[in-house]
Amino acid sequence: MSAQTQNQATLQVDTVAGELSFEAVDGFGYFIVAYGTESHLGVDLKADGSEAFLLTFSNVSMPGLFRGDYTFRVNGIGYDLLPKLAAINGSGTIRIPFSHFSTAAQFVANQISLEAIRVEPPYRLVLDSIVTVPPSLNVATLSADEIQLRWSTNAANFVVE
Repeated sequence: MSAQTQNQATLQVDTVAGELSFEAVDGFGYFIVAYGTESHLGVDLKADGSEAFLLTFSNVSMPGLFRGDYTFRVNGIGYDLLPKLAAINGSGTIRIPFSHFSTAAQFVANQISLEAIRVEPPYRLVLDSIVTVPPSLNVATLSADEIQLRWSTNAANFVVE
């Protein structure tokens, strides 16, 4: 699927490459890609233990001061992507906790959308995937004096070096 508005912006969904690309070419660009508009999705996103969306971008180019508005919505509740997209400026991921949209034990998504409003040229983004992910592991960096090892053994001739 691809769409172009009077040479101002281009939106393309390449199913072979598995990506959605958008570029404001000459003038302001706009788009909305939505799932669940004809009939509600009715999917419990927490059913498999997931707790967040992970959006992966392979090409984000946002030079200049005014970049437009980029919003990811679930059931009409929006998440402003612009600050994190501007920080990527290349390739990277954005993790959006489900708690931004709902704190209920079940999180039933009826409609999911991604939109861009008043995006100036030459801004571009390429979205490779939107997946749901389980809780992330917390990783702590320890220094040598914070590490303590304990063991026990009944093995004969056990030597500690």
